Amino acid sequence: MKAIILSLLILSSIIHPTLSSPSQPNVLLIGYNGFYLLPFLDDASLDFEPSESLWILATSEETYLKLISPRGELTTKVIRPGKPTLIKQFTQSDPEGEWILESPSHGRMRIILRKPDAEAWIRYRFLASNLISSVEGGGGYVFPNDEGRILLVSGIFQSIPVRGEVFELLYPKKLSLWGNVKLSNYTLNIEPLAARIVGQRIGDEYVVIRVPRIHEVGPGGVLPVRMGEAILRDSDGNEVNVYILDERFRNFTGLRVSRIFRTPIPKSVNAQIPIIMPDPESSEKIIQSVIVPPVSALRLTYRGNPVSNITVESEGSPSKVVNSTAYFILRERERVEEAIDRGQVVGSTVITVKVNGFQAMSRLIGLKSGEIQELELSLRRIDILVQAPSGLQPTLRINGRVMKLESNKASYLLPPGNYLLEVSADGYYASAEVSLQEDVKVVLGLARRLNIDDYLKVAAAIQLLVLILLSIHHYRMRKGFRLRGSSLGLDRT
Repeated sequence: MKAIILSLLILSSIIHPTLSSPSQPNVLLIGYNGFYLLPFLDDASLDFEPSESLWILATSEETYLKLISPRGELTTKVIRPGKPTLIKQFTQSDPEGEWILESPSHGRMRIILRKPDAEAWIRYRFLASNLISSVEGGGGYVFPNDEGRILLVSGIFQSIPVRGEVFELLYPKKLSLWGNVKLSNYTLNIEPLAARIVGQRIGDEYVVIRVPRIHEVGPGGVLPVRMGEAILRDSDGNEVNVYILDERFRNFTGLRVSRIFRTPIPKSVNAQIPIIMPDPESSEKIIQSVIVPPVSALRLTYRGNPVSNITVESEGSPSKVVNSTAYFILRERERVEEAIDRGQVVGSTVITVKVNGFQAMSRLIGLKSGEIQELELSLRRIDILVQAPSGLQPTLRINGRVMKLESNKASYLLPPGNYLLEVSADGYYASAEVSLQEDVKVVLGLARRLNIDDYLKVAAAIQLLVLILLSIHHYRMRKGFRLRGSSLGLDRT
């Protein structure tokens, strides 16, 4: 029922104010323009940005409102019934944070003024087989990317390669309001619609459209147009991912862009990542440049050959091993302008290298972005041959660690040291202690390993043998006694 009431309130917001009747209960509506408004919910919050407008409509009664800034500055307004009233046009000079809009009869709403971060940062991280470079802040900073979103420029006519002629421009995340109406709790989920757009087709592949200017609410929209990710949905429900920027980017209309750029890790050391961004020294110009990620690499070798099955742990620098090479991020986060102009990044980190699960080294090394160093490891090769009865599948352990055997053979590079080799399979066992100072070959022959049943059988056999021996001894003693008795005339017979 609550959802139905809220739906009716939303529908009432698009009716012309002159249609309101004084006999109707006074409904307070709030929004970003005077035409498409939302219910005023006590204790709810609504986000605004500079250059956006706060509007209020009281449907049937004169209403008194107070707007309190984060600094405590108070503005009062009297809202005439049926007439949308502009409460506040936010500007860059207004304090960021929580404003309070208060009505004696409807409660208070929190108006959150957020100023988009003008500074942009690049964050680097390894994910699976890629270096991920992502932009934080600065909505106008984007990577050209064939897998990205279609760039739409606000305020101009532009042709884009999509189907359809009638579109809805909306945001990926739904608008949700949580609040109270006369002490009842409500949750209002609203489709985040910024505009309905009618385009003009050019042939079969392109359509010409115009996106409203940044911070404007377009026809049929509830939210203002903002820089960033959006969705263009046609009348058939087909959706195209888009990215909205202002008029400065008019020369890049239709380009695919994203805020994330993936680089295969082996190519990240000398990668050049293209970026498009506003000129910090001009309000009208755009800069095209490249970013070189602060990535260094260390190729691990043994006698000049790459080493496989290695792991590398580093202190303070994220690392990732691909084949025989370890890659390091020397700076996880930096300003975009610094990333463009900084040159080579120099750093150091303590690394621990394990080969086949055993620690081969741990030490401090120096690293430089854009460079691949080579590090020779001190290792020894151990070749293992297991001799086993046919049909058995032995398990090999080195110092308790299960290692792989193929056709009863194994060959591993290990750091110098002492190792216990153990092989077992279905009651068979063999072991050997090896001091690995030079390359060695070890042959392990599996032999039957006695278990508790075998020990019990042996014990029973020993007991039986003892009984037999005791019986023989007893027999011989009795026989000897009889012979001695006969010679002394003691024979009873």
